[in-house]
Amino acid sequence: MKNILATEAWELLKTTPNSFLVDVRRQSEWDSVGFPDLTSINKDVIKITWQKDDLQFIKELEEILKDKDSHVLFICKAGGRSAATATAAINAGYENCYNVLGGFEMNGWKENNLPYKK
Repeated sequence: MKNILATEAWELLKTTPNSFLVDVRRQSEWDSVGFPDLTSINKDVIKITWQKDDLQFIKELEEILKDKDSHVLFICKAGGRSAATATAAINAGYENCYNVLGGFEMNGWKENNLPYKK
């Protein structure tokens, strides 16, 4: 797993065709504070809530992202849950996993004025 800043994540998503952003927060967080908006780069955020259950999370991830060589970036509120999910993904065979430092709210995505929706 590689830790990257939100600005680096945005650049990677813009420049790497086989890259995806997985937001692992809860529905209530998406509803109350928003989520990254990737429409300007013709991508969608993948939303899979992390419930501290590696097996269920990986099952949902594998249903959506079948190519384990993809560049998969994980984001949460601050960086803790996303680090856990990136580790789980690596353990499941995903090769290129990234944890977005600062997450969506804590000196991460929103603080860097990257595109988001509410």
